[in-house]
Amino acid sequence: MKKLLTALLLGLVVATSFAQQPVPIYWPFAPGVTVAGTMRLIIAEANRQQNKYVFYMDIKAGAGGAIAANATLNHKGPALLYTSSSFFVRPMFYPNESYDIDLFTPVTIDCAEQPWVIVSNKYKTLAELRQQPRITLGANFGSLTEIIAKELQSKLPNTEVVIVGYKDIVTPSLDVIAGNLDLNVDMTSNSLQWIEKGKLHVLGTTGTKDYKYFPSMKSQSMSGFDGLIGSFFVVARTSDGNFAREAHEILTKASQNVPELVPMFDSDYCVHPDYDYKKTADHYARWNKYWPVTLKKYIK
Repeated sequence: MKKLLTALLLGLVVATSFAQQPVPIYWPFAPGVTVAGTMRLIIAEANRQQNKYVFYMDIKAGAGGAIAANATLNHKGPALLYTSSSFFVRPMFYPNESYDIDLFTPVTIDCAEQPWVIVSNKYKTLAELRQQPRITLGANFGSLTEIIAKELQSKLPNTEVVIVGYKDIVTPSLDVIAGNLDLNVDMTSNSLQWIEKGKLHVLGTTGTKDYKYFPSMKSQSMSGFDGLIGSFFVVARTSDGNFAREAHEILTKASQNVPELVPMFDSDYCVHPDYDYKKTADHYARWNKYWPVTLKKYIK
């Protein structure tokens, strides 16, 4: 009788665990980027707070996020994609090797706007670049960093700017610190730790807003980059609309209980709107209309 009762109890535990739906959050970046640690904290909190879904991070880095996006579309069952503003850029550069943006719907936005930075260990100002015969500049091909790199290249007509392609935006910053690369285009949140330690200098930034970490932001802001800001957000398949709303509620509640999010998403350099689904959808629609105009001159 005791053995039978034990078996029944074990069966109940197993049945309960299997009742939880595994949900991958596909990750298109390198696992070592700053936001990865933040997302792991949100996932852990989301799993602690509810027992319907088990969220887990599935790393599918490369191809400008296309691998992770297509993995999300092809997954059998609910799935999420954590991505950045480059999500809207990739299909315009490589339409045949990418994905259809309309197949995705927004879930949450972790950061609506943060500036991109051009960083260097060797140089400290943009003016110095104009005096160099040749410089090397890192960029993640198929992303916003490639656009900014090409824009900078056009602003230095007397300097040979060699754009070096990378699969991510962290590795080139490490190469800049090591002296293997002159410049890199990076997100503020990735480079901030090295900027504060003096290992990287900010030569230029996108946008025109002043930020706590960059008092001279406006003087360093590069003309033509006002609209190019970065964002981090989560999307789901459009066909999973009900799940997307459910995931929105779960991740929103979880993120509000993770104190480590500050200063990672510090409002002084990352506009962090309240997690309202309608506003998130409007934000998504605005970007979807904005990028084709911005990228038109780069698309042949």
